Amino acid sequence: FDIANQFSKAVGELRRKEEGYRIKIAILLYWVVKKAKYTGSYASALGYCCAALEILGLPLEPQEEALRSSNPILHLVQLLYEQLAELMYLRADPIKAKSIFEALLQHTTDVTQRSHLFNNLILMASSVANHPEAIRVYKVALLDLGVPEEETGLLEESKQKAINARLFDDFTTSLGTRPIADLIHLPLCKDPIQLLISRTYASVGFVSVIT
Repeated sequence: FDIANQFSKAVGELRRKEEGYRIKIAILLYWVVKKAKYTGSYASALGYCCAALEILGLPLEPQEEALRSSNPILHLVQLLYEQLAELMYLRADPIKAKSIFEALLQHTTDVTQRSHLFNNLILMASSVANHPEAIRVYKVALLDLGVPEEETGLLEESKQKAINARLFDDFTTSLGTRPIADLIHLPLCKDPIQLLISRTYASVGFVSVIT
């Protein structure tokens, strides 16, 4: 943190450094952001994140140019903006957080990242008791992941029981008839679509209990 603090204070000077050096500093600050966030130091994490974006010459609001696929550091830029949005949410600014998540959704086709962004939007909406919005995002997310449209009404039809049944069916299907001893070394599911669909269903479970 001491080193990161020095970099944060020298943003103006670092902006004049060559790009490769600035990218290395931004990567370092990204990992410091994650560490600070996990220890509950949200204000510090937000400061480091803003510093990393500023060192890269990026505004706090995602711009189309920075999120183009031709950007050689696109992945780093996306990671920093995701952290910024999560920190905005944790710092009680859900409107800005939602704006950043939606901007990222518009400029990414990566299915893993899209699912992660959708899940964050669902959890944000449910945490402020905006359950209709959580359900709307839930439906959009499942359609985006390739779930048949007729299945997206699952939440209203039978609520928590239906969600639990879907998760249980998916789980038991993946396990099959293998004995417990075999499950200790069960390989992780690597099918991205199945992982993301299950994660999305799970993230909306809380909403289904309340609505």
